[in-house]
Amino acid sequence: MDETIFAPLRAQIKLAKDELKVLKAEDYSMAEDPFKRKKEIEARTKELKENVKRWERDLNEKTGSANKLRDEIIAWKCSEARGWETWLAAQPMYDAISSLDGVRQVPRTVAEWVAQESAYAPDINDGVRVNIAPLQKAGILAAEVLASKDVDKAIADRAEWRADERRWCREGKIPRPGWWPMEKTNGSGQK
Repeated sequence: MDETIFAPLRAQIKLAKDELKVLKAEDYSMAEDPFKRKKEIEARTKELKENVKRWERDLNEKTGSANKLRDEIIAWKCSEARGWETWLAAQPMYDAISSLDGVRQVPRTVAEWVAQESAYAPDINDGVRVNIAPLQKAGILAAEVLASKDVDKAIADRAEWRADERRWCREGKIPRPGWWPMEKTNGSGQK
């Protein structure tokens, strides 16, 4: 909101105030027609001051509305959630789909989960960009392969894709995450 609504208004106000400073500092007596230039400066000054006043009032109204909405959002409480605590505390934190490869033990704590998800675990399905990003971020590549601004986005993309695949597994849409190793079968098609 600040970028799309408030910043342009602030920029408009700043430009007008800068122009007012220039007009105030101008020596109209040096103009070809000092009387005419003085009248032009006075008219433009009046117009700019009115505009600044209107824009500042508009900015204050919008900021006030945004702050009021922010306060309402912060104050919101879900009364039903109070009864969830005992149920939620009894639920396992991570399920079998949370395993990194379907073989390793499922994380038991948030710290174990973060460590697992932070580990370098390339997946051919993720593509070069996503698989190279952690290596570049760690500074172990001889040269930058990706644009610096794209590294964190690539890492975030992998996390988002893995969250989607885990959700699809839980919903029964796919049998296992794509980064898990393929199940081995003997010649008869049996595991």
